[in-house]
Amino acid sequence: MSHAVTADRLRKSYPGGVTALDGLSLDVRAGEVFGLLGPNGAGKSTTVKILTTPARPDAGQATVAGHDVLRHPERARSAIGVVAQRSALDPMASDRDNFTLQGRPFGVRGKALDLRVEELPERPVPRHRQGHLPTSVARVFGLCPLRAPGVPLAYPKSVP
Repeated sequence: MSHAVTADRLRKSYPGGVTALDGLSLDVRAGEVFGLLGPNGAGKSTTVKILTTPARPDAGQATVAGHDVLRHPERARSAIGVVAQRSALDPMASDRDNFTLQGRPFGVRGKALDLRVEELPERPVPRHRQGHLPTSVARVFGLCPLRAPGVPLAYPKSVP
């Protein structure tokens, strides 16, 4: 079975001598559900930043859907969908406008974006009084319906 995510001896330190990752290794097989849990400061955010490519490890290697996050970050990003802890959706925009806005930073543009947005149901879930998605649903639907990522990541709050 292929791996959706691999990390091999990831290390990452920040200024001031803060070590966020000290040799993290993991393998997540395609189709598996994997939880990265831990208290604040355990390195969860750093791990997600490395896997989604905004951050680079000081040492080690990582792949997403078989793509090396250091050598081919654009390929890794195209194979991953992230639902962040805080929603980046515009509460004043329509659902379709939000889906359109969410696709652009991930390279879904033009006709491809128009087609994906048109495939979405008019009302994927019941709406709030103001006509907007509930926050929990907005997080889940914020990015995932636009793409069919090989590796979906949910990034919830930390666990004590």
